[in-house]
Amino acid sequence: MRHIGTNLIIASVVFQVVTLAAFGHLLAEYALRTYRRLNELSAESVCLLQQARFRYFIGTIIIAYFSILFRCIYRIPELSGGWRSELMRDEPSFIALEGFVIVVAVAALAVFHPRYCFTALAKTIGRKRKTSNGQSVQDSSVYELKGSP
Repeated sequence: MRHIGTNLIIASVVFQVVTLAAFGHLLAEYALRTYRRLNELSAESVCLLQQARFRYFIGTIIIAYFSILFRCIYRIPELSGGWRSELMRDEPSFIALEGFVIVVAVAALAVFHPRYCFTALAKTIGRKRKTSNGQSVQDSSVYELKGSP
């Protein structure tokens, strides 16, 4: 008999897989609709879509998405067998299907980080900006709003 905690973990991983699948479906639909209406996009959007850095970033997001989805799908049968199941004790499978896929996702996102792929955004990071009340604030700083409890 499984414990309540194990059942909650399995349910949460199943929920994560369903959520990721729904997100992937909606994103694919959005991308398809955008592709079908390329002639309606602004010149700036078309320019961005044609940049190699942007395409690398999109490819990286796809790699990370499928890596994390694959890992979550693997976790369902692993946990369903209980904490002492054969799949849970198989270390090579764990390393390949759990650790390696996450390393792939993290490495891909580290190499093609948005800062390197979106140079216009990278130029704004760390610069001073004006707040609505005219004060100059660093992007990384935290400031208190007047009148907040």
